[in-house]
Amino acid sequence: MSEFLEIGGKSYPVAHSPKGVTLLTGGELFLADVRDEEFPQEIHWVDGNLHLYHCAFRKLPSPLQVKGDLVVCDCPGLELPADLEVTGNLSLSDSRMRSENLPAGLAVGESLYMANCGFRKLPSDLKVGRSIIADESGLQELPHGLSLPGSLIVSGTAIARLPERLRIGSALVLKDCPISELPDDLCVGDSLDLSGTAVSRLPDELTLQADLFLEGSQVEQLPDRLSVNYLSITKTRIREIPPTTRVTVSLFANFTQVRSLPDSLSQLTELALVGSAVERLPENLQIDGDLFLADSALRVLPRKLSVRGTIYLGGTSVPKDGVPQDSRTGADLTVDWDWRP
Repeated sequence: MSEFLEIGGKSYPVAHSPKGVTLLTGGELFLADVRDEEFPQEIHWVDGNLHLYHCAFRKLPSPLQVKGDLVVCDCPGLELPADLEVTGNLSLSDSRMRSENLPAGLAVGESLYMANCGFRKLPSDLKVGRSIIADESGLQELPHGLSLPGSLIVSGTAIARLPERLRIGSALVLKDCPISELPDDLCVGDSLDLSGTAVSRLPDELTLQADLFLEGSQVEQLPDRLSVNYLSITKTRIREIPPTTRVTVSLFANFTQVRSLPDSLSQLTELALVGSAVERLPENLQIDGDLFLADSALRVLPRKLSVRGTIYLGGTSVPKDGVPQDSRTGADLTVDWDWRP
């Protein structure tokens, strides 16, 4: 039998049991502009999604289980309770919470969203079922042995080192972090983004299923047998791409000292070598999109070349009569002789 409980001057249905009170949401409940500082402390279960918008609550009851998503927006004075369990997503990105600490015993069934928040560290006993999205947050350190089946996005934070035994099932994004080295036992399932970092060496046994972004980093060498969909080494110190490298979609090597590409990179969707030192392209190169060579050192195109998009040759020494016909169709290739960065 359900009864009613007053929150912020409005009555909401609840269910009583010997273990406590359940707030009945009908699937989803929005509490907005509630000026009460005290959330009813007898509530220990919420049976659906709970949204708190522009509320004056200072604390939630402990323990508390939200059977769905918990979304906190513009509640600066709120502190989350110890032993909070959210079976769905916990979204704090727009919370404006002044607290610098997440509570002990926090468990999130899906993903934790805390971008632009002031939280400095994660609880050592934190449990997250999918991903942590914490870009541009106050995060300074990660707990030892953190393991996520999804992604860890901490770009633009103060993270300066990674813990040992870090396991990320999908993407690890460290863009613009003050980090200079990676642990040798780092395990990343899909993608790694080190753009703008001081990292100079990649783990020897690094294996990725999707993408590697190194633009503007200090990385000097690629590991052998690297196989990715997208590879960006733009504005790095990398001078050579190993012959065992495999890229299935796109390679971006703008403004690098790479002088040649291995034959293993002869089929791509997009290839960008703007302002590079490249002098040789693979014979029988096939590009399904655009080929960017403007301001590169290239003087001669391969005799067998197929590009379905446009070839950008502005600022190069390639002669206009040195463009072959498309090796797949026999048609004239489309060339832009003017565009330069």
